[in-house]
Amino acid sequence: MKQDRPGITEKSLLPIIYIIVVMLSVGVTGLLVTPLEAVFAPKRLPADIRLAGLSLGGLEYAQVKPRVELLVKAAKDRSLQLQYGEKSWTLTPEQLGLTYDLEATYSALVTQSRQKQGWRSWLNEWRGEASEANVSLQVHWQQKAAVALLDQIKAELDRQPSNAQLVVKDGKVEFTPHQTGRNLSVEESLKRIELALGSLQPERHVALAVRETNPQVTSEALEDITTVLAEASSPLPDGFSTARKNIAAVAARLNGKLIDRDQIFSFTREAGPFLTGETYITLPDIHPLYEAGGIQFGIGQSASALYLAALRANLEIRERHPHLQPQPYTSPGLDAAVWDGKLDLQVANHFRHPVYIEARVDNNQLVIRLYGSAEDKQQSLIKVEKVETFKPETVVTINRKLPSYEQKETQHGTEGILATVVRITEAKAGGLTGEEQRISSDYYRPIPKQVVIGTPEQLQNRNAGLAGNGRGKPADITETLDNIFVDDPNVASAAQTAQRNSAQPPADFMTDPNAASGTQ
Repeated sequence: MKQDRPGITEKSLLPIIYIIVVMLSVGVTGLLVTPLEAVFAPKRLPADIRLAGLSLGGLEYAQVKPRVELLVKAAKDRSLQLQYGEKSWTLTPEQLGLTYDLEATYSALVTQSRQKQGWRSWLNEWRGEASEANVSLQVHWQQKAAVALLDQIKAELDRQPSNAQLVVKDGKVEFTPHQTGRNLSVEESLKRIELALGSLQPERHVALAVRETNPQVTSEALEDITTVLAEASSPLPDGFSTARKNIAAVAARLNGKLIDRDQIFSFTREAGPFLTGETYITLPDIHPLYEAGGIQFGIGQSASALYLAALRANLEIRERHPHLQPQPYTSPGLDAAVWDGKLDLQVANHFRHPVYIEARVDNNQLVIRLYGSAEDKQQSLIKVEKVETFKPETVVTINRKLPSYEQKETQHGTEGILATVVRITEAKAGGLTGEEQRISSDYYRPIPKQVVIGTPEQLQNRNAGLAGNGRGKPADITETLDNIFVDDPNVASAAQTAQRNSAQPPADFMTDPNAASGTQ
């Protein structure tokens, strides 16, 4: 006989399932409560958060405010040290009127911390926005005392750069050290002060914003300069105050200049400009370049002295031009004409060490010395050779206001010259090499003699000379009528096509050096 066992009905299973679900829910909720709390209501600062550069990461929010209060109090009592090199200046909190807003600082710290935690950090990452890890102190201060101190420091520190200079004592070449230029920026220094006041670092030091500028000639550049390479001198012109002033001004600009290794030194760039500005006196009625062949009034004399010193020192001459006529202060071929933007004197230093220029007016003379390393010293002998002269013409001008055949010399003629300059270089082992280097061949135009005579009573055969009043022409008038100018409108002027400075250079001389722009 079959027996039925009692079974679990569907209704009896429901309470059991309910109890199990409740137990599981309680367990899962207990496991997730801490992570959810961290996501939606964090209680600690993030690990990387900093206040004014000081790490506060890991502190509970309840601990943050007391800690911030202690730090701010310590910062408020700390003086500020301004520093430059070994010098320092102090600004006290009282001078600065220093105060900190504790509540605003705490609020900013909490706000920034929450931006770096939980769902907010996920949202920021999704947006591609990075949260700042450092929170600044909320500081208030008065700039008046700081500005006053910075102005005082600026007056003490600021200075112009000063070149190192050579000094010759008892025949020994020494130098005075250079001076670095300094300029304090008050505005930039104030910004650095404000950053320091918002910092909690133990040492509150501020490096002043000082811009340093080295001069053109530093002490290091002069270390190898131990000897005189060459020198040249030129007497100051008597009775020409303008030229003397210009020469002194050129010397002041050239003195202390350094021609560095592989550098090209330009006279017009370093000593000019000459025709503009207020440094030099060139007079408003200065002759044009094609008449003067260069600037006079001491400018060409100064360039010529530097040119001769450079030749003697065996420096390379990259550009140089002669004047149209020989100059009284130097030999033909050893002058150097300059003109702003047209004629220049350029010297190149091919030595292994710098060359230092000393230029001064001493004992009524312009003296230029070139200093360098003993390794580069190689004295040269400069010679002016193959001098040829060209007799000037006589230009006669007829003036009816003078008695017949009376004559007056209005300009003394000057011979033209062709001069060749060579350089014989000293051998390293001593003595001259014997090899001559041609430096230049310069042609200087002759200046015609100018004579004014009274109008002859009778002009006869055109090539027979002058005759009139039975006295004949003066013995020293040997030119034909082609060389006669007529300034009397009542007298025929067929001869007025004659030109001044008509003598031509030799056939083997290529061109007028004054018209060229390159090296001669």
